[in-house]
Amino acid sequence: MISKVNAICLAVLMIAAWFLAQWTEGVWWVAPPSAARWWMAAGSLVAYGLLCAWSLRSDSVTKTSTTNVTSLTSEQVTESSPATFGNDDSVLVVYASETGFAEELAQQTLELLRAAGKAAELLPLDELSVERLQTVPHAFFLASTAGDGEPPVHAFEFAEEVMSSQHDLSSLTYAVLALGDSSYDEYCAFGRQIDAWLQQCGAKAADERIEVDDADPLALSAWQALVEEFAGNAQPSL
Repeated sequence: MISKVNAICLAVLMIAAWFLAQWTEGVWWVAPPSAARWWMAAGSLVAYGLLCAWSLRSDSVTKTSTTNVTSLTSEQVTESSPATFGNDDSVLVVYASETGFAEELAQQTLELLRAAGKAAELLPLDELSVERLQTVPHAFFLASTAGDGEPPVHAFEFAEEVMSSQHDLSSLTYAVLALGDSSYDEYCAFGRQIDAWLQQCGAKAADERIEVDDADPLALSAWQALVEEFAGNAQPSL
């Protein structure tokens, strides 16, 4: 900014000198300057002009650098910001439902968690991926059993393709609610299969699997207590 002012002042002085020269009559001085003085004056003028030009360029480079640094800092903040949104209380509520009862219980579980301020998300098992499980610290699984120990229809593909192999789920803590009917030979079979698969993948169980025999209210109360304990931040291990 200062160099610009200097350049403007120089231009104004030169214009003023030209006008004064037009108004002045006669000889300016008794003897004209020597050639050496002319060269010195010209050199000084050129040096001053170069100094002004250099100052302008320096200002421009400084402003560009400042802009680049500001832009870079802004980009770094933008890139790292998603880290500030990380929530250790985030939890998935996953259900495998044949008649709709497991889904209903999963919805109630979700409402309890959200009412307590938890970042909870509801997913049917067929929409769940291993990659998604690897991005959350906690998960609640509610699974019913169909037929002779089979998974519900919508969960069959997940059981066949995903649960047939092991994956790294060591960062996951989970709880399982297995729904079934003890009058069948394969009682709560699919819920047990999910529990076993999670353990094989290195996930940590928050508590023992809760099994519900034909909508047993005591078992459902135990599940509700576990969810409320997590929702109230009195988390035993979940």
